[in-house]
Amino acid sequence: MNQLKKLKICLCTSTEAKYKFDNTEGKLKLNPYEHIQPTGENTVYLLLNSTKQYTDVADLKNDEKFCNALAEIISGVLKIDENRNDFRELFPKDRQKRDSVIQIDFDDPNLEKLKEVRLRLRDVTDVQKEFWQNILLTKGVDEDLLEIGYKDETIPVLYKHLCIEEALIREVFETIDYENLSKVQNLPHIKKLFNVLNITVKDYNLHAAEETDYSKEFESEISSEKYRLQKKFQTYLYETLKDKDVSSKEQFVSIINTYTRSSFVDHYNINQELSADKEKCFNTTFHEDLFKKLSVTYSNLLRQEEAPLEEIYNKNRQDFLQKIEQSGGAYSEDVNAFLENPANKSLLYFAEYEELIKRFGTKYSRPPKAGAGGETQQIISKKKKIMLNGKEQEYEEDDYESLMKSIDEDFEQKKYDISGYDPLRPLEAIEGGHKTHTGGGRGKSVKKHTKEIGLIGEYYVYKTLVSNHGPGKVFWVSENAKTANVNPQGSNSEGYDIRYIDDNDQVHYVEVKSSSTDEQAFQVSSDEVKFAEKHRKEYEVIIVLNALDENREIKNLGSIFDYKEDESFNNNSKFSVENDGFRIRFQ
Repeated sequence: MNQLKKLKICLCTSTEAKYKFDNTEGKLKLNPYEHIQPTGENTVYLLLNSTKQYTDVADLKNDEKFCNALAEIISGVLKIDENRNDFRELFPKDRQKRDSVIQIDFDDPNLEKLKEVRLRLRDVTDVQKEFWQNILLTKGVDEDLLEIGYKDETIPVLYKHLCIEEALIREVFETIDYENLSKVQNLPHIKKLFNVLNITVKDYNLHAAEETDYSKEFESEISSEKYRLQKKFQTYLYETLKDKDVSSKEQFVSIINTYTRSSFVDHYNINQELSADKEKCFNTTFHEDLFKKLSVTYSNLLRQEEAPLEEIYNKNRQDFLQKIEQSGGAYSEDVNAFLENPANKSLLYFAEYEELIKRFGTKYSRPPKAGAGGETQQIISKKKKIMLNGKEQEYEEDDYESLMKSIDEDFEQKKYDISGYDPLRPLEAIEGGHKTHTGGGRGKSVKKHTKEIGLIGEYYVYKTLVSNHGPGKVFWVSENAKTANVNPQGSNSEGYDIRYIDDNDQVHYVEVKSSSTDEQAFQVSSDEVKFAEKHRKEYEVIIVLNALDENREIKNLGSIFDYKEDESFNNNSKFSVENDGFRIRFQ
C-alpha cells in the first residue's frame, strides 16, 4: 500500500535512458506506452504516443493503450497480475461508475470495502478535511484528521495545533468552497489564513493532491474588466490624441491593438498576492512605455464617458470617399487596402482628410476620366446579387451596406430570438454506424455566397444580442464587423466573433456558424477549438440555419466545449467530429 501511495507517474513525449547490466552499458529505447522505473525510485516514466494529441485527462481515459499501460504499472507496484483487467476497465470510468462496478463485482452495496481501502491509503475523500489536513502538513503537524469526528471535534484540534484565533479557523472552515478551492471568491479567506500561518500557496501545494491555482479564474476576471473598459480606453485615447500632431494621431489604432492584446496579469502573481487587485493589475501595465506617456490610469477609465467612435469613423469614411471622388475617383479595392493600414485608419478617426488624400494619391493610380468633358470618376466596384428574405438584393463587392440596411428593415418588422438548444451526439456516431443525412438541406455542400452567408448570420446574431443586452454590452469583433462598418477594428484573429457582457458582468465569447441550409453541422478551426477549450465555460456557439431565408433559426448550443468528466473534443455527448477538417455534427 505504501508503494502505491508514493507512486508518481511521469508522462513523457520522448525519453533518453541508459541501462547497465554487469559490465554492459547501452541506450534504452522505449516504444509508445512502455515504461521504466529507475532502481530505488518511486517515479515511473511512461512514454506516450507522440502522434496523438492529449488536451486533458479525458483524452488519456479514451486511449485504450494508455489505460492498459497504467493497469500494468499498478499491477507491477502491487505485485498482483490477476486484477490488471480490473484496473484497466475502472480507470476510464468516472467516480460514480467506478463505485457502481465495485458494488456489483465485490458484492459491496455500501462500499464498505472501498472505504476500508481508502482509509488504509489515507485517501482523504472529504474535501473539507483534505484541505485542513494539507494545512497541518504544511505547518509540519503530524495529526490525522481522518481519525477525528466532524466539525465540532475538528476545529478544536486545528486550534490546538495551529495556535491561531478559533474565530478565524471557524470563519474559514465554514466559508470556503472546498469543491472549487481555486475560485477567486475564496481568496479573502485564504489570504487571512495563509498570512496568519505565514505560508504560501506554493507551500500548500507541496502537500496537496490537486494544485491550487487562482491565476486562471483571475485572468478570466481581468479579461472581463478589460473588455468592459475597452470603449472607455478608446475614448480616453481619442481625447488625448485629438489635439496632437499627425505622427501622434496615426498611432491610435496600434495603441488600441496593444490594449486588446495586453493580458494585464503578466506582472501580477495572484498566488503570491492572494487578492484580486484589479487597479494594481491595470496600473502596472499602464506604467509600461507605450501607455505611460498617455498618463492613463485605472481610475481615469472608470470615470471616462464613452464617445460613439464607430459612428465618428463611419461618418468620416463617407466624407473621405466623397473627397476621393472629387479628387479623381479610385478603385474600391485600392480604397479598402489603403484603409487597412493602421496609420491611415487612425488618421481617418481624426478626419485628417488632406493628409489621407495626399498619401492615397502617392500610392495608388486613379481611374481614367469618363466622358468627353472628362467628368470626375466615381469609386469603381463590381455589382453582385443575392436572394435575402425572399427578395433579390443588389450590392457592391466588398461593400455590404445595402445588405445591412435590408436586415435593419427586417428587424423593424420582426422580432428575432436566440433559442437555447441542447445538442446531442448523433445516434449513428454513438452506434458507430454509417453516416446518412436526409431531409432539408442535409448533406448538400453550398459554396455560393459563403462570405455573405457568414456576414448575414453574424449580423442577425449581433442585432439580436444588442436587443437583449443593450448596445454598450455587445461587441462584434470579427472581420465581418469591419466589413459591415460596425467595428473598424474587426479581425478574425480573436478566436470568436462576438463578445457580450451579461447582467452579472460576466463576459461571454460567441462563435457564430451560419448556413443557407438546415444541416446541423459546422466547421471549426484548431485555433477556435483551442480558444474555446481555454474559455470553455464562457464560450458559446450560436448557429444560424437557413440564414438567407425568412424562416431562419438562431440556436444557442451553449458551452459545448465544456465537456463532462471523462469527455474530450473527440469523444463527448454533445457532438461528433468528422475527419474532414474538424467538422462538428450534432442532433
